[in-house]
Order: sequence, then structure tokens, then C-alpha cells
Amino acid sequence: MRSSVVRTSVALSTVRKLARIELGPKVFICTVGFDNPSPLSGAVEVTVDAAFLTVVLAELAPRPRATPSEIRNIVEAGDLVADEKYNGHDPDLIASLFPTIRVFETPALSEDETLKAFFGVCVEECEFSESWIESDLARTLRLIGELDPNKIPYRVLCRSIFDSDPTSFFLALYRCLEALYAFSGARQLIDSLGMTAPWANVAAALETELGWYPREENSLTQLLGMAAIQDLRSISVLLGDTNDGAESDNIRNVAARRIHRLRNSIVHFRPVHSTMVFDGIDWNKTCELMSNIVMYVYSEVFET
Repeated sequence: MRSSVVRTSVALSTVRKLARIELGPKVFICTVGFDNPSPLSGAVEVTVDAAFLTVVLAELAPRPRATPSEIRNIVEAGDLVADEKYNGHDPDLIASLFPTIRVFETPALSEDETLKAFFGVCVEECEFSESWIESDLARTLRLIGELDPNKIPYRVLCRSIFDSDPTSFFLALYRCLEALYAFSGARQLIDSLGMTAPWANVAAALETELGWYPREENSLTQLLGMAAIQDLRSISVLLGDTNDGAESDNIRNVAARRIHRLRNSIVHFRPVHSTMVFDGIDWNKTCELMSNIVMYVYSEVFET
């Protein structure tokens, strides 16, 4: 294990972590603090021996779950052994001080697919554990986990999915759309000038060189034109407010206005946003519909 490399890791909390460990041609996924007995389809669990344990504790540095007295009973007891007889602390006893550490060998997992695999582990853990995420939303998130790993910001989704406040995950889904705000403007410029450069490169150059960036609500409205009309209608009803003046607009404008208003109410703290009552929102259904919208929009954008 001295030759092993921790290629990718995500810290979801001080005790819950994921890592990709490479040892020659072999690829291992390590989970720390996860309880689901079968987090990875097609992977084979391997024994966490002293070598694996040393790598995980040194590289990921999870916080112990044991009390100080429990730690001293194991660590200081081992230190009392005469130097000539000391071969290291018992790895099983050391492992017992930390959240559950497990390692799975997974075949043919490219490096690009790592964060996608991490997201799958997180979704399975949420459904297995006591999470606010219900089965319908989990089912939709599995579909997101089938998209191109180079397009979807899986790291952002992983870091918010375990937050007990569902608004964090809503914002993560919103950020998936936010990452595409420059798409319409960049495409218009490309078509106008007859360019062949990727839209993302054009958008980055516009912001870097000219300070241009798209207007938020207008960009969201344009993106929602790629979503399924039934999802837009459903999320408009969920987030509806008879006083928001949106009923006379088309469904895309209504959905964009209400999604954007919810986002602002979460992010900002101003009197204009104080009327939003979060407790009355069905967050599972809202996030499920947002997930559907993300899938439709990304499919359309990256087929272009």
C-alpha cells in the first residue's frame, strides 16, 4: 500500500468521506461513515487490513467517533507494551475508534466516472438511512447519476445531499442550471460570427476579457424552454403565489420566476423575500421536479 495513490476524495462531513484509491491497475472505492451494506453495484468488498486502514486514516483524516477515554484505553494501553515487542497497535481496535471504514474493489472504473460513482453511493445511503429524501426523489437522482460525468457537477450534489436542510440540495440543483446560464448568449454569438469554438470556452472568454455575464432570471427562462412542459407546470403549482403577478405569463416564464424567487429567498435575507414560508414547501417533490428539469436541459444543451 506504500505505492497506492488516493486519486480523488470528497469530504462530506468530518466523519463521512469517500475516496478513490489506486494500487497499480486496481481501483478501490473507500467509504467512511456510511451504513448501507451494498453501496456499490458490481463492486466486491475487501478486508480493511492494517495497510488499508493506515492509508485511509493518514489521507482522509476522519474524526474519531470514540470518546477521549475510549481512545486512551486503546492507544495508551498499546504504548505500554515493551519496545522490543511492539509491532503496532491492533488495527481492529484502532478501527473501532472511527466511523465504519469499508473498501470496495470496482472493475473498469475510469477516473472520469469517480464522482459519478460517489454520487451513486450518496443516493443509496440517503435512501437506506434516515434522510429527508424519499424513494421517488431517490429514483430520479439515480437517473441523474446516469448522465455524463464531465457535464454534471456531481461534487456539488454530493456535498449537499446529506444536509438536513433540504434547501441546500435545492440550491445544488439550481447551481446545475446556473452553470449553463451563458449557453444561450454564447450560442448566439457563435452562430452570428460563424465560429466553431465550444460555447463554454466562448462564455469563459467573454467573462474574462470583457466582464460579460448573463442576466440570471432571463437566462433561467431561456434554459427552461428546454425542459418538459409538465415539469414546469407542476413546479409552478408547487411554488405558486397568487400575488406574484406571474399568472398572465406563459408557463416557462411562470416557472422561471417562481424558481428564481425561491432561490433568492434562500440565499438573501431582505424584506422582499421574507414572505416565503419554507415549511409549507414539499421539498421532495420540488427537488424531484428540479432534477427532471436538470436532466432535460443538460440533455438538450450537450446534444447541441
